[in-house]
Amino acid sequence: MHSITARHDYRLPTEIQTTIEEFLSKTYVDINKDKILTPKEYVSYYTGVYNYCISTSSNTQDSIRINIRGTRVLQPSNYTDTNDTTLPNPGSDLVGGEIYYFLKDWIADYSNQLTAKLNGLYGDDLLREYDQIWINFLLSSSVTNGICRYLNRHWINRKLEEGSHDVRFIINMLVTEYKIQLFNKFSPSLVTAVLQLIEKERNNQSINSGLISETLQSYVYMGVTLDTGAIPKSQTKAWYERHSAQLLEVADVPEYLMKAEGWMTAEIDRCDRLMDKSTLDPLQLCLNQSLITDHLDIFRAQFEGLLANDKKDDLRRLYTLSLGTPDAELHFTTNLKKYISTYGVEKINGIADDAKDDPKMYLTSIIEIYNQFTSVVQTSFKNDKAYVEALDKAF
Repeated sequence: MHSITARHDYRLPTEIQTTIEEFLSKTYVDINKDKILTPKEYVSYYTGVYNYCISTSSNTQDSIRINIRGTRVLQPSNYTDTNDTTLPNPGSDLVGGEIYYFLKDWIADYSNQLTAKLNGLYGDDLLREYDQIWINFLLSSSVTNGICRYLNRHWINRKLEEGSHDVRFIINMLVTEYKIQLFNKFSPSLVTAVLQLIEKERNNQSINSGLISETLQSYVYMGVTLDTGAIPKSQTKAWYERHSAQLLEVADVPEYLMKAEGWMTAEIDRCDRLMDKSTLDPLQLCLNQSLITDHLDIFRAQFEGLLANDKKDDLRRLYTLSLGTPDAELHFTTNLKKYISTYGVEKINGIADDAKDDPKMYLTSIIEIYNQFTSVVQTSFKNDKAYVEALDKAF
């Protein structure tokens, strides 16, 4: 039998305490032995908790006997007739605090004991064991929450309405204790193990991605936001800062943009497969910074060359990778306007002699230039309003 360290002041009658300890042991401890409550057991334990909760206030002089088959019996301390089934007074206080705080102490001790299974584990071994513990714990806690449904609906709901900050619905309380007693102790090691697997995948090594997704789902469930807690952006940023700088030393801009597009696609796919969707926007901003903004001078210098050589695909990659980067948009739209103006003046000057007596030739040439760069704006810049405005201002 699992023993607990009492952290709260409560007096729980022996029989209901024994009943609760029994179902907790079966629900949590025995789950590792592939055991689960039968429907009959579930109903019996639910009835035991229900009967206790509808009994008279725990601060009366009555002692309370609970029959888990469903018979509620109140026994005054000087009364010997065990067949008494007097109903509680309509004005009696709601009962349930003793069960709540017993559950809280029990689960805190149990979660703390689970840490022994994780001590000394690292990397894949740590993630594998942690994931199994978390899956079992969440399943067990869902069952316990169901058994205590009446407690949730009445005593706990009343406490919440009264503004209590120390009381949560059963499932939330159980997970919170797990977080305090186990998760917080191992979170740094879990993050390290996850980051090691992600880096292996970035380096084209085969990994068990399920270990990452299950671990990060526990973070989401416990309300630990991934962008500030689980996966530090600095780790991702450092990797791409290093690799982008190395690539630019040996590759030209078109080659770099193809590689950067592949990196971005892989990261977004990894986010979709493994992480919470709330991490996508922070991730893209991080990648934009590392892949584009940090090297903006290089791309700005090459921008006109890409336009001159009609590198529509490379311009599209540059535009896509720089989305959400205001500095990049400002630089590229300014350069686009400048290039179109310069190109147009040179083109018109080139036909000046032939067109001096043929105004239609000027008009045709201007229309051709406008259509040429309209195609670039539509194809490479997705008809983005800022780029459309740059095109119009150039004329």
